[in-house]
Amino acid sequence: MATGGRVCNPSGPGILLHATVLMAVVGMVGATGCDLQLPSQDAVLTEPLFDAEVREVWRAGGTEERGDLVLEGLWAAAFGPGDHVAISDHVAGQLFLVGPQGNLVETVGRPGIGPGEFQALREVGFIGDSLLWASDDQTGNLAVFSPSGDLIRTIPRPREPIPRSPWSVAGRWLLRDGAVVGHPVGGAAGETRGDILPVPLAFWDSEGAMEVIDWLDRPGPTNRQIPTSRGTYVSSPQPLSGAPIVGIAGGGDWFFVLDRKPAETELGRVDLRRFDTSGVLIDELEIPYRSHPVDDEVMEWIEGFARVVEAQLPASVGAVTAQDVVDATWIPSRLPPVREALADSSGFWLMRERAQPGIWERYDLDGNLLARVELDSGFQGLASDVSYLVGYGRDELNVPVLYKYSVTMVPATD
Repeated sequence: MATGGRVCNPSGPGILLHATVLMAVVGMVGATGCDLQLPSQDAVLTEPLFDAEVREVWRAGGTEERGDLVLEGLWAAAFGPGDHVAISDHVAGQLFLVGPQGNLVETVGRPGIGPGEFQALREVGFIGDSLLWASDDQTGNLAVFSPSGDLIRTIPRPREPIPRSPWSVAGRWLLRDGAVVGHPVGGAAGETRGDILPVPLAFWDSEGAMEVIDWLDRPGPTNRQIPTSRGTYVSSPQPLSGAPIVGIAGGGDWFFVLDRKPAETELGRVDLRRFDTSGVLIDELEIPYRSHPVDDEVMEWIEGFARVVEAQLPASVGAVTAQDVVDATWIPSRLPPVREALADSSGFWLMRERAQPGIWERYDLDGNLLARVELDSGFQGLASDVSYLVGYGRDELNVPVLYKYSVTMVPATD
């Protein structure tokens, strides 16, 4: 069975393009590290336009061969000039500039609250060849550096309440012309169980004027209280989050929103919208997929998640069951379709959700499915370029290991 993706341009009609999704269910890996094999299902299949050859370029960090690069808690990455990569480590409170061989070139910033210092380091990016920037959720600043790590200026991070809404928005991504993209913070109190909440995506232009450019539907708050058999309540995140993914393309030329709300029926779609540096909608890509239900096998995995929660509590508290987790965290009836999304100047890499561990798919900006690769299921993507993926896994001691892969596309063979 073949289906297609649709690109919707606000200035003209949609164009039907070949962009299908492999939905052969091969297994499941949760954020807790629990492994679970799921039964095979019928797939929505059309082969990619290219075969892909993947090669590890380098790896860095870990416990065996740390060298100068000691990693603690990686959050984001960005490709820069000269084949360098900037890595944000939110635990260390520093940026690391990594060279073409995976070597540490420069350490930028340090923990603290002063200029060029970080408390809750988050996003990182480059503007052309001359500016490196990073955002901090705690200090409320965007710091701008030279590529060699010298602080150029600090931009107070915008944060504003949304009129007639329980939400506020705070800036997190810096675009090429000085505009800032913001994400929702805070949230409503007293929502009813199962609510889908509209949350704002904000944009500040280069003059600092804020506008809500989109309202995103997302599941209700994910830190709900899970009851135990002794009546004690514990807080835990939603293990199957379907919240939208927001990000920017390398260089800050545009930004995107990927809506991964789980489908309500067997066939669903991923909506991916792109905006330019003025906050104007460029186009909308629709990627169909066959959704996987939360069946007995998935409930078995959620039981493993419940055991992880339970293991963090005193034995006297009592058991935490899979149904406790479902009831408390509003787990949907079907799995969200996408786990990660990375954007660069020419397209997207999407990692499928838990039913397909390690499957990454490459789409161009017209919605064509170009290639499909399988990486280690524990690989967490941080940044992409036309021919590269950078991300991290963890070694046997749970220490982050940074990887760079090259992806070469060759004509598909029969």
